[in-house]
Amino acid sequence: MTVFEPIFGRCECGSVRFKVDAPALEMYHCHCARCRRLHGTLFATYACIRTDNLVIDHGAENLATYSSPRAHWLFFVTAGVT
Repeated sequence: MTVFEPIFGRCECGSVRFKVDAPALEMYHCHCARCRRLHGTLFATYACIRTDNLVIDHGAENLATYSSPRAHWLFFVTAGVT
């Protein structure tokens, strides 16, 4: 079994930085019209994690939440992207 190492990420400009400290519970491709429109692609790939495994290290004030009946997304308010 492979040991999970934390994943670090950030937005393009560096205003928001985060860490995921556990493996994804599931991953999937979504082909709905909303995801195709948002990402400008034929599908979007998502990794589902528990919220307590996501740490926003910097810039949480730059994030807002978009919710649907099935999921919640954080997006970068300044750039308007997920």
